[in-house]
Amino acid sequence: MVDPNLYYMTKIHRIYNCKDEELVPLTKFTLYALSRDLADFTAFSPKFNAAYVANFEAQISKVENLLEPGTELLARTIIHTARLVLISDANKLAQKLDGYLILAKPILSMTKANFSLVSLRKALHNKDIEAIINQLSIVTQNIERFLAELKTVGVTDEYIDDLKRLRTELSSNREKQLEIDSNRKALVQHNITELNGVYEIAQEIFSIGKVLYRNNDKSRCKDYTFSQLMKNVRHNIKHPE
Repeated sequence: MVDPNLYYMTKIHRIYNCKDEELVPLTKFTLYALSRDLADFTAFSPKFNAAYVANFEAQISKVENLLEPGTELLARTIIHTARLVLISDANKLAQKLDGYLILAKPILSMTKANFSLVSLRKALHNKDIEAIINQLSIVTQNIERFLAELKTVGVTDEYIDDLKRLRTELSSNREKQLEIDSNRKALVQHNITELNGVYEIAQEIFSIGKVLYRNNDKSRCKDYTFSQLMKNVRHNIKHPE
């Protein structure tokens, strides 16, 4: 796991003008062109050799594996699924409270709105985790305030315990989500560093490709032109066949 504190001091900016997921196929196009034209590049400079190509390919593979780690995707899925279950349980408790307040109406002066039940139902409908946690707290306080009256219509200590448990579990779920989001921000910054690095290699290849082919092979020169490569990438994304 990437330490979030490593990346909050200085924000790292992209040096490439495309989406992260577009950069990998763009560099793969570049790798293909370089491999095809390696003899010309090597004749221009011995820097461009088999080891250079192998390093570029390794860097591309590295960033490709960084973009969507499976462990992070699984963690977000588990948190989201657990949240939906908790919200469903909270809806059931809110439904029961609706009935209790109907029965207690003759002895309570508070309306459902004053009791914060309306606000709780709205938060549950919107799946607004912060609002649900806040409204559960208010509703629980109101129940405890009028516990004697509400017990006469069926409210139990177990019901109150269930409300408190749900609030605690939803708070824990929110904290886990915040941790995932925090780590994701750090991971994005880490990825940008790696993606910038592979793009710098591609830029070097672009510049020499233009030197080699600008004046004597305009068709091949397009393989070292960012705008043309992006057209190819976006076409392949839309038409993968």
